[in-house]
Amino acid sequence: MASVLRNPALVPLFAAVGLGVGGGLWFGAHMLRNSSDVVIDKRRFPDPWNNVQQGLNTKLYSPNTAFWAGRAGMADPRAAFMQVNGESVEDGRRRLERAQKARDEMHKSV
Repeated sequence: MASVLRNPALVPLFAAVGLGVGGGLWFGAHMLRNSSDVVIDKRRFPDPWNNVQQGLNTKLYSPNTAFWAGRAGMADPRAAFMQVNGESVEDGRRRLERAQKARDEMHKSV
């Protein structure tokens, strides 16, 4: 601090470095809290990407917010892949929900 008082030209340097360090720490904390790409506990959450809802924006910045708002009411596309023997999409969605609940119960017990 004494060097800054003796040489005021160092103030912008300290401000820029402080802002860079603070921004880096904020971004790291943001990614750990909000990103489905970052897995800290693989045992409790082996596939966190399956828990992302259709209308949830996982990007740091998204200029097209209408896109995410339009996806909010859409059906889960994974249900189409869960169909067996010609059952309806709704049956596949129900089976997917049951599988997710069972997986969640399994992770709670671990």
